[in-house]
Amino acid sequence: MVGGGAGNGKLFSTPEGGRRGFMSNPPPALDLNLADELNRHISTHLMQLRLEQKRSAYELAVPGLLSDQTILNIESGLLNPGLKTVALYCQRLGTTLREVMMNR
Repeated sequence: MVGGGAGNGKLFSTPEGGRRGFMSNPPPALDLNLADELNRHISTHLMQLRLEQKRSAYELAVPGLLSDQTILNIESGLLNPGLKTVALYCQRLGTTLREVMMNR
């Protein structure tokens, strides 16, 4: 029976895909507000850098890896990209993800 039987615990599986079982203290929930705030910070800063450099999204695009539409969607907050995508965008702007994240 899924979800029943073992007290008030929650079903879990190991990261390696190992056995599933129940745990009495599940990990804390992800703070989605923090994730959204970080995404806004990164996207805003990337757009500011691009505009300061007077470069277009088309100019920064990398065929097959980073489209101009992806760049615009990141900047507008419509896309929450993975770290590899953000790191590539940073590289195209001549900066690093660390510098973008540390800029306040």
